[in-house]
Amino acid sequence: GIISGVSTAEPGAAKVLFASLLFGAGIANPGVDGYIADPARLPGCPNYVPYMCNAIAEAVVTGDIGPQVVSELRASSVSSFVDRINIPVLLAQGQQDTLFDLNEATATYDALKDRGVDAKMIWHSWGHSHLAAAPGEFSFSAPDEDAQYETGRFMDWFDHYLKDENTETGPEFAYFRNWIDYEGNAAPAYATSDTVDVGTTRAFHLSADGGLLPDGTPVVPGPKTIVTAPGGLPTGVEPLNINPAGNIPNAQIPGTEALWTTAPMTEAMDVVGAPTLTLRVAAPGQPVVFAKLYDVAPDGTSSLINGLIAPIRISDPSQPVPVTMPAIVHRFEPGHSVRLAITGGDISFRGGLQGMPVTIFADGSGPLELPVVS
Repeated sequence: GIISGVSTAEPGAAKVLFASLLFGAGIANPGVDGYIADPARLPGCPNYVPYMCNAIAEAVVTGDIGPQVVSELRASSVSSFVDRINIPVLLAQGQQDTLFDLNEATATYDALKDRGVDAKMIWHSWGHSHLAAAPGEFSFSAPDEDAQYETGRFMDWFDHYLKDENTETGPEFAYFRNWIDYEGNAAPAYATSDTVDVGTTRAFHLSADGGLLPDGTPVVPGPKTIVTAPGGLPTGVEPLNINPAGNIPNAQIPGTEALWTTAPMTEAMDVVGAPTLTLRVAAPGQPVVFAKLYDVAPDGTSSLINGLIAPIRISDPSQPVPVTMPAIVHRFEPGHSVRLAITGGDISFRGGLQGMPVTIFADGSGPLELPVVS
């Protein structure tokens, strides 16, 4: 479960595709001329501090990193120096970001607010896995504070705190809604609030017949069993987390995926925040499984929401397993359903190294809790 920020008692699983891509790009970045001009970059771990080669090797081979690497990485984390940040901070984080999700920005925001730092937060549409901002939102190449909502917020912030002008710095929290139609500036698509916790919990209970049932509906007790792959290999194919909008179908090997699905929505349901659940499981070892939230259309096609995935490393299967999934901003339209999937592997991650059965019990597992905005 969550201890502080986004640090948990258990490590997750290495994002091998993103890690390998970024590591390779870092090594290649200076180019031949760069290495010739600065030969000191080449020995040891090329273009990196030495521990990074150990980090990437451990992550790609085992899916985990040891305590020494954890300590080194933590020293570079904002969690290690947040107590020294005293300047005002406007956090902007991407909804379509499978490298750093919205939970990361929220943890930083909470830590700053706890210290009394003037901080506000924007959840914009784009991110590391989808770099194109929505129209009228933001532009790297042609920023326009009047025509773009986020650019305007940035400039107001700078005018207020750097130029000492009496400029309003905007709402405490703003988040982009991709289901709102607008023209020009994206401001109409942004909902605003004076608190980050905008949703009210709506619970859906796991039923052994595959249902996700609302409060007051009797559930069917019983287990679902999936199998993880040896070597931490994927148990199917689906869009890669470096580009979840990629044209790759979702197809899991039979027996490696457990699904629970709600009835179709009778009215729109807007989820803003991090879904949570608690699993009761049984396994002969220490498996790694993956939790995913899908939007299922009336024709049965399912879409992994923003490509976001929660890896779950289970060191003690005899204990309840709390899960905090990446936060989302998503409308489930009328006729659409919510689907929770637990899979035994994922193509974008290195899973657990041992293949084994993992049984998930409907009875004893806590509900899937969604923060819903009316």
